Parts: sequence; C-alpha cells; structure tokens
Amino acid sequence: MTVIVAGIQITNTTRAGITATREQPLTTEGCRADIYIQDPDIPAGARRSGVVIEVKVNGSFADVERQLARYAACPEVGAIILATTRSKHHGIPFDLYGKPTRLVSLITAGL
Repeated sequence: MTVIVAGIQITNTTRAGITATREQPLTTEGCRADIYIQDPDIPAGARRSGVVIEVKVNGSFADVERQLARYAACPEVGAIILATTRSKHHGIPFDLYGKPTRLVSLITAGL
C-alpha cells in the first residue's frame, strides 16, 4: 500500500488483485486521474486499460466535460466514472471517444 496526501500518490491493492491509485499521472501531458483502477487480468507488459474515477464537487459542466474528454483521449483509459455532488454535471455523455462514461450522483448522500 502506497499513501499520498495533498497531491501525493496512493496505491491500494485488494485481495482480489485490483489496484487503485490516487493521483495517477496519465500519458497525456499534465493529465492526472483522481483515482485510476487497473484490471488485474491484463498480463504484465500488455497495454494497460483501466478505469478513471473523477470526483467533482464543483466546476462548470463545460470544464468537467473537457476534463473527461482529456481522460478519454488517453490510451490507458478504458472507461470513466464521474462521481459528483452537482446536478449540473448530470448531463455527461455516455460515451467519449468510444469509451464508456458513467455518472454516480452523490447528491442524495448529502455530501
């Protein structure tokens, strides 16, 4: 387990072998995922394709959509999940650059 606070990288691996890394740099210049989950079934050395989880509590819809599009343009990203506390982010497309994009609303969680 690697832990990063305030922009420092954190990596956790479950017993099932799923690795989640916080503040993961991606191949696109200046692009860093809030949380990046790697598929444990992809053999070492093979091209990685993981899931980015972006957590948003603020920002305009246009800003969020641009950020998700940057993630989708990265070859190591296979899917994107947006977790948000804002209803204005609920209009994200289901697909960006051929990669599935899903929304998790945290509004009812009272966050």
